[in-house]
Amino acid sequence: MTGRLGSNPGLVPVLKSRHPRLEKPRRGPFTPAVIAARGAALLAVVTAVAVAALVRSPTGSASDSWAAQTSGTTSDLLADYCVSSTTCFVTGTPGVILATTNGGTTWTAQTSGSTSQLAGIFCTDATHCFVDGTGGVILVTSNGGSTWTSQTSGTANDLLDMNCPGATTCYASGASGTILKTTNGTSWSAQTSGTTQSQYSVDCPDATHCWSVGLAGTIRNTSNGTLWTGQGS
Repeated sequence: MTGRLGSNPGLVPVLKSRHPRLEKPRRGPFTPAVIAARGAALLAVVTAVAVAALVRSPTGSASDSWAAQTSGTTSDLLADYCVSSTTCFVTGTPGVILATTNGGTTWTAQTSGSTSQLAGIFCTDATHCFVDGTGGVILVTSNGGSTWTSQTSGTANDLLDMNCPGATTCYASGASGTILKTTNGTSWSAQTSGTTQSQYSVDCPDATHCWSVGLAGTIRNTSNGTLWTGQGS
């Protein structure tokens, strides 16, 4: 899902919903052409800062609506993660990380120390988050984003998504079939995905079961956290 705010760049549209988190938009290859096409507008699903309040119509019936918020940037925003109805993080390019602790009333830019396109983010709680991006960048914070530290991914391939089914167990997926895993939140190892198709999204309901999807209808699955096999799409 994407959205534009016309002549008002830098505004973050937010869905006020009963759900604490929306599904992340599926991301394609972040080529200059794709980014240019997105223009200065922000991705609409940027942080489903689900302010956990339903907007009521004058008649009293419940309804969903979008409210614009000031992001403080005109950079492209690519991913978001909310750990609660008030605390959310947003990543983008170049090296953009924003955070809110008040449901999006105010957004604060954080220093990532990177100029990469930060395409994936996952937070295990309000203080611990993992981010990945182009060039194999992986960043981590253990203090809510006050400081971000770079980790060695072992790859120069673009990383496009991140999912952490545990406090220290995370998977990253990316270009050319890249899938990485950490079980200690520090060191990363490459897994054999069995495909060379770029993997745009990875989701894991637990530490051993994951699905990764990508180009040309590719679906890869693991049931032991190590061996990946194909599934028909």
